[in-house]
Amino acid sequence: MKLTTLIVSIVIVLLFVEQTSKAQTNNPAEPEKPLVSFNSGKGRSVSGRNRIVSQNNPTIVIDVSRELRSLGVINFPLKKVAQVERYIFVRSDKSGRAQRLFIAQFESILPGIKGSYSFPMTNATRIGNHDYQTQVGFFNFARTIAANPGAEAEHTKVHLNRNGEQVDDDFLVARYARIASEDKRHELILFYLESLRDLNLTRSDLEQGGSRSSEREKVFAEFAARARQSFKVVDGR
Repeated sequence: MKLTTLIVSIVIVLLFVEQTSKAQTNNPAEPEKPLVSFNSGKGRSVSGRNRIVSQNNPTIVIDVSRELRSLGVINFPLKKVAQVERYIFVRSDKSGRAQRLFIAQFESILPGIKGSYSFPMTNATRIGNHDYQTQVGFFNFARTIAANPGAEAEHTKVHLNRNGEQVDDDFLVARYARIASEDKRHELILFYLESLRDLNLTRSDLEQGGSRSSEREKVFAEFAARARQSFKVVDGR
């Protein structure tokens, strides 16, 4: 995707360009679970019923599966280019190891920064009244942080760790993105992740030359179907 060439790099690197790295560690602290967005004054919030309500950019209601619990909101500037607001939901085991995650990311170009969001719809999924560019693949927090420090993955991992959640596994990720305003300076990205460990799989199993690489297409298709069942949207005007 791209907000000029810079935004292309930010988003693609975040999700799919990974390099081997030592995982970041954070000591868990007391849970932090704000239910009101930092941006709530602009008409965006999340309720205890796993319902995200955004009144602009875009106007939308997102209902997240009750099998996941809200871990609140994080809000931060991204590379001095955009402002990111992330609503995070998680399901974990008794030890605090994250098994599934859902993240709704509202992103806006900062005032004074020229440009707009633009990306091709090469693999569209119809969600509500809009098409979302869709990607399914692998994700690892530590590798992504090493490739692109200070971006979404690092902010998210720090927040999860502070709330006692560990995300050291390899995950499958489904990513859905669309432009969220007429001026093309806002976008919405939805992520759903599942730990490969809980699928009795490893990344090396499914990668080219792996012992179960022949099953990859089927695994991805089944995962994509579960991803679409993890949330529902109702679009406003």
